[in-house]
Amino acid sequence: MKRVLSLLIPAALLTLVLSSCFYFQKFTLSIQSNPENVNISIDGQNYLTPFSSNLPSGQHTIGVLPTYSNIGNYGGSPNVEYLFSNWSDGSTQNPRIVDLNGNLYLTANMNTYYAVKVSSNIGITIASSPYYVNGFYPAYSFVQLTAPSENGFVFDYWIINGQAITGNPLSQYVNLPIEATAVYVQIVPPSVVSSIYPENGSTGLPISVNLRWSAYDPNNFPLTYSLYFGTSPNPPLIASGLSTPTYTISDLNYSTTYYWYVITTNGYVSSKGPLWSFTTENEPAPSAPSDLYYTAVTSNSISIGWSPSPLASGYNVYRSTNGINFSKIASTFNTYYTDVNLSPSTTYYYAVTAYNPSGESGYSNQIIVTTPSAPIPAEYGIVNGTVNIYTGQSAFVSFAPSYQNTNWQIQKYTGPDYIPGQVIVGFKSGIRPSTLSLYPSPFKYNVVSTLQTPNYEINASLITVSTSVERAVDYFKSLPDVAYAEPNYIVHALSIPDDPYFNKQWYLQNIETPQAWNVSTGANTVIVAVVDTGVSSTHPDLQNILVPGYNFVNSTTNTMDDFGHGTFVAGIIDADTNNGIGIAGINWGGSNSTKIMPIVVLGPDGSGSVYNVSQGIIYAVEHGAKVINLSLGGTEYDQTEQLACQYAYNNNVVVVAAAGNNSSNTLDYPAAFPTVIPVASVAPSGSSYTLAYYSNYSSTVICAPGGQMYSQNDPNGVFSTTYSTSTNTNGYGYGQGTSFAAPQVSAIAALMIAHNITGVANITKILEKTATYIGPQSTFGYGLVNAYNAVTYNGGWEPMIIWAQNSSGIVATAVVSPNGSFSMKVPVGNYQIYAWQDFNGDGQIDQGDLYGYYGYSGTQSTPMTLNVSANQTYNLNIQVSPEISTPPSIYGTSKSALDTFIQSLIKAHYENLRSSLQSSQ
Repeated sequence: MKRVLSLLIPAALLTLVLSSCFYFQKFTLSIQSNPENVNISIDGQNYLTPFSSNLPSGQHTIGVLPTYSNIGNYGGSPNVEYLFSNWSDGSTQNPRIVDLNGNLYLTANMNTYYAVKVSSNIGITIASSPYYVNGFYPAYSFVQLTAPSENGFVFDYWIINGQAITGNPLSQYVNLPIEATAVYVQIVPPSVVSSIYPENGSTGLPISVNLRWSAYDPNNFPLTYSLYFGTSPNPPLIASGLSTPTYTISDLNYSTTYYWYVITTNGYVSSKGPLWSFTTENEPAPSAPSDLYYTAVTSNSISIGWSPSPLASGYNVYRSTNGINFSKIASTFNTYYTDVNLSPSTTYYYAVTAYNPSGESGYSNQIIVTTPSAPIPAEYGIVNGTVNIYTGQSAFVSFAPSYQNTNWQIQKYTGPDYIPGQVIVGFKSGIRPSTLSLYPSPFKYNVVSTLQTPNYEINASLITVSTSVERAVDYFKSLPDVAYAEPNYIVHALSIPDDPYFNKQWYLQNIETPQAWNVSTGANTVIVAVVDTGVSSTHPDLQNILVPGYNFVNSTTNTMDDFGHGTFVAGIIDADTNNGIGIAGINWGGSNSTKIMPIVVLGPDGSGSVYNVSQGIIYAVEHGAKVINLSLGGTEYDQTEQLACQYAYNNNVVVVAAAGNNSSNTLDYPAAFPTVIPVASVAPSGSSYTLAYYSNYSSTVICAPGGQMYSQNDPNGVFSTTYSTSTNTNGYGYGQGTSFAAPQVSAIAALMIAHNITGVANITKILEKTATYIGPQSTFGYGLVNAYNAVTYNGGWEPMIIWAQNSSGIVATAVVSPNGSFSMKVPVGNYQIYAWQDFNGDGQIDQGDLYGYYGYSGTQSTPMTLNVSANQTYNLNIQVSPEISTPPSIYGTSKSALDTFIQSLIKAHYENLRSSLQSSQ
């Protein structure tokens, strides 16, 4: 027993010694962080980096805690957060267990996050993106701050860490804590206008007044002003968007009370000022006319003229035979007068005064004129007849192109807005399509039609290609002889007489057509080209109005309607009126009125190509039309079509087009071209008007009633002639669209030309100036077209005249009536007979005028000579057509006599016009 026990005791002691030596061994544990001063936990105890200490060998749990700190004074709470990323030995565990069996050095890498604190001065929540729940964002990232819209307030600026910054939303680079405040300003109305000039109720003001006022905005927002001004206590808007509180009104009437008020807006809310008024001064009496002179003297007439007197409403002409006792013989609004029925070989004295409502001036200077002795009576014959428009190709067009197109027909197409496999190529001036053969082509193509005007205003070809349209366009554009290349885009149809259906034509009353009929009902010498789907030649209300046209869809002279659209348009313009059947046309229709030239460019589905439309426009210009109606359009710009419209404008042909039916503030083409009159559609709404729900609109349109229907026979549509292609029957019906507003404006333009108001720029200006205001120009353009105002406008009147001349000069003149008839007394002798209407009013036979002579029948040649014998009557048919080439010089030294005759006609016209307008008032 003792031996055993003695052996066990040393073994136990050895174990105890060895175990005690291992437990008390220690190693260094060092922990650093980036950045320093980060909280760490070691075996449940918290420390702050950097940390270094000797710990017993064995396992230890270490962890990195989130650490917060403040940088700057941002609300008094921690603004910076440090979050563990990874250990220097690659471990991403946190916390982690380490086995300390030797010295251990670790670094904890940290990510920095900065607080982004966002608020507003009105207590609403501000959005940030990306969104972090705790409001801390990674350093060196971006945060987008968005201030929301708030009723009654407008965002103004940010305060970012004490600095004012504009912009919303705002992107901020996070490299410091961010304290952002969105500053809002409460929206309050601007002040009511005050401190006005002139003061309310002022009198005796000049006829040019600089209106002034003042206003302020509590938030210092920029202000704009809308000025309402007129002679009514409910004045219309005359200016909007004014940036300064001043506006000059000129050309006011004397002795008139004007009313005005101003609406001020700060871009958010408006304030309407009170109604003010002032009265202009009484008109002073005019000064006496000066420079009285005579211009022409015959044995029984004396023509005199004088310089205008400022402020004169008119002039009184006085005559005396002794230079002492003057008697008033006439009053006139002009500065010239012809005294007739005088005695031969007699001396007369003349003086003129000026007058206005305030009084009459003294006498002008006096002139003394003696009439010559009476001429020996000559023997005369009577030359009468008619003037008609030659509807063939004008002989006055040089190098007239051929429009035959037998290789191509329009087909129904429902794909893209252009015809596959076809392009239009425009060549540089004088270049022929044959030059294309000089260049290698990457695809096959064929020139199927060429469109070329005399002076190469348009020089284009229709080409079929074996490749895509886009590729073909790019290729042709690259050639040096090519000016442009484009797809062949598709256009679409936009869509008190005894006539029994006249009561259904409410739109005629709206545009004052019956009143205009007292002045003009159309003329035989005016042709309106309806470039459309054709016109039914069998319709009983469209008889005796059609002249030959052309069908560019089928390359034929057959212009029978194959869709019905063109017949509806033609009826609005020129249905036979007062014939006891059907409807009334604005141009009265029948054998003695305006004519319709049907030109087919749209196929049986109501669509066609811009190339055909361009052909139709040029054909109309060169075959005598003076108005072109385009109740069609498309959304794509086309240069060939624009050049065709420019060609019409240059030749004084009015082009009218439908604005489009897309409910858009962008006009369709060709209505959008500056040489075209665009027409929008409106509908009556009580005593005012509203834009038709389908109509396009812009500030440049003229409006006309286009109907607003909600069922097939809704009487709120436009009522006109119809043709059914399925049953080949004619009839009447309702329709709507800018297609049927446009022909109303075309028809009124034709009435104006029939009344000798000419010139496309002049007609356009008159239609715009005489339209009735029905709402803001941004929507309703110039307003609702007014037929009566247009045909009675004082300006641009140029009659069609006819005269006889020989080598000695012009011996007889006459004016051509609206039905084309004329009659003149011609001395015995041999003469050439000429007819002319000066469409641009420049006093020369030139581009755009209607011109012809006795013997003209489509071939330019020497005029025939008429031998006039005493007491004989001669009936002539004179044809005229557009003058497009070099102007003729045919009147020689007699030009002054022709000018005098034209001026006398114009003078008499305006005197009669004033008299009729005054009597109607």
